Amino acid sequence: MIQPLIVIAEDDDAVRSVLVRSLTREGFAVVETFDGSEALRAFEGSEDPPDLLLTDVAMPGLSGPDLAAKVEAAWPGTRVAYITAYPFEHAVKVMTSGHPVLSKPFTHEELIRFVRAALDLSSASQWTDD
Repeated sequence: MIQPLIVIAEDDDAVRSVLVRSLTREGFAVVETFDGSEALRAFEGSEDPPDLLLTDVAMPGLSGPDLAAKVEAAWPGTRVAYITAYPFEHAVKVMTSGHPVLSKPFTHEELIRFVRAALDLSSASQWTDD
């Protein structure tokens, strides 16, 4: 079975660690990065474009929305989803793209449901070798 590849851009080490542990435990392929610039390098170094960019909204340097704009321009098939510690109302104001937003803190189950929805795994046949 081919697993979706997720690039995580999160500057908080503890949050990034939880994301990586939770997603790999569920079988997702994950590349962890600590900021937008490193995430862009991960995309550029990837043989096939990642399936999902899971990015924090507010990061030093390249913000999540700025990173998402660059990724979408260069890799248009990649889905984007945000995580944020901002109240949801503020996050919506920050982003006009309509991408899904998960507010911190979140549970393992909430994260997995969120990522599956962002990837639209209801059409899971696209991720198999059949």
